[in-house]
Amino acid sequence: MKKRRRGYESFKKEVLNLPNMITIGRLFLIPPVLWLIDPTDPYRNFIAALLFAAASGLDALDGYLARKQGLVTVFGKFVDPLADKLMAMAVMVYLVWVELLPAWLVVV
Repeated sequence: MKKRRRGYESFKKEVLNLPNMITIGRLFLIPPVLWLIDPTDPYRNFIAALLFAAASGLDALDGYLARKQGLVTVFGKFVDPLADKLMAMAVMVYLVWVELLPAWLVVV
């Protein structure tokens, strides 16, 4: 039983800490941002831009907290940049799909 407890404590320290939970939360912001993008409604686009900006702010916050609290983990080092790229690429590909961004720009 102690071995299982030690494994859970290790998992909890590596993955279930505040900076990593914020990073995972940023991943969950991708669908609402994409849902709000609408070529015909500037209000929805503004809200989508605010959510995108909030995700960027959370990126800075989770990095700050990880360094300050000494919670820099292998999981965080992998997932944090992945969340950044997924958000940026999802939005760019979606903007190409709704014809608000030229495809060559995403390729570059």
